[in-house]
Amino acid sequence: LDGNAAEQAMAFSQAADAVEARAEIHIFPGRHHAFAQPLFNAGGTYDPVAAEAAWGITLDFLERALAD
Repeated sequence: LDGNAAEQAMAFSQAADAVEARAEIHIFPGRHHAFAQPLFNAGGTYDPVAAEAAWGITLDFLERALAD
C-alpha cells in the first residue's frame, strides 16, 4: 500500500543481481510503509505480525550472509 515502492524494490533487486550483490527483497502485500515502526504515524500503520515476520527474515539473511 506504498505507492510504487514494490516496483522500486524490484528495480533495486534487479540492480543488485546485475552486480552480484547479496540482497533479498521481501514484499508484504497489503501493508503500509513503516509497518514495523510502532511510533510512526501514531502507530496507524504498525502491523506487529508483519513486523515480526520481517525481523525474522532479516535475522535469517544476516546469519547466512555473515556465515560466509
